[in-house]
Amino acid sequence: MTQVLLMVLWPAFSMAWPADAQPNDGSGAPIVAAQDRAPEEAHEADVLDVIALRKAQSVEVAHVLSELGFNVVVEPSTNSMVYQGPAEDLERVRQLVSRLDSIEHPRQARASSLLPVRHRSADALADHLMKVLGGERDTRIAADESRSMLLASGPEGFMEEVRRLVERLDTPSRSVQLEFAFFQADMTKQDRSGEIPADLAEVGAELSRFGHVQLLGRMGTVGMQGESFAVEGFLAASYSAKLEGQIQRVSQEGFTELRLEASLKMDSRTPREGGIEINTGAFFVRTNVAAQPGQYLVLGSAAAGLEPGQSIILVMQIKNPASAGTSQ
Repeated sequence: MTQVLLMVLWPAFSMAWPADAQPNDGSGAPIVAAQDRAPEEAHEADVLDVIALRKAQSVEVAHVLSELGFNVVVEPSTNSMVYQGPAEDLERVRQLVSRLDSIEHPRQARASSLLPVRHRSADALADHLMKVLGGERDTRIAADESRSMLLASGPEGFMEEVRRLVERLDTPSRSVQLEFAFFQADMTKQDRSGEIPADLAEVGAELSRFGHVQLLGRMGTVGMQGESFAVEGFLAASYSAKLEGQIQRVSQEGFTELRLEASLKMDSRTPREGGIEINTGAFFVRTNVAAQPGQYLVLGSAAAGLEPGQSIILVMQIKNPASAGTSQ
């Protein structure tokens, strides 16, 4: 038997890098940390830019940049680098250097690692890791979102722990299928049963206490844990609906918590003697929802319609969750 639950809701109003990276070969000559080409060989579209470092060692930062494919030439005597490459990459290089140059490196055995991110946002994962690590043991994490990579730097003996933490956090997010149904109830009609699909028949019967019930339309979407969702469209001929929110938590069994805002706008034009009569109405609900999969929830009911005695009712069902993620 289909379970229908009625709810009364109030509006919710860095790095160091391998030890074999040497500043110079003893001759004082600059070190080429990426592609070994001189400035005069640069493509016409390339730009040259000098980037000075204050705390980190330029040869160490250049090592990471070269692994990412950027072309930089190191000048150890001034602790700076010369970037040579496309102008569109320059701002990204400066952002990475800014994060890698945030603290001074102590002179101890350190290591760096490039860690691929397969399922989550690299920026979000880097921020989360820094909160978890809390600057522990001078470990730093920088993100390259465009390449879905993390740049991890820290004491050599601590890097394996960082790798294991990344593997544990970089997992596919659970997703849930959300289905919404907008009903219109009319207290002025004697017939309480409208045309309701078979799978919503018991829901319609339960809602008939509000009057003659008619299904205006259904909308659905798939939401992922920790991410926002939005869906909008037209129902029947006179209604436009919009639903948006965020999936806050999905348990392994499918119990779901989410935040939702839903709105429905109505507009009808009726020919009358002497002109056109325009009727408008609006329905809006903002709430937090917690529900088991398969359970129907009445999220809101309001006296909103195109004619007196009409009301709008929003019903939601959460389908069984599934594991979802992005592949790189």
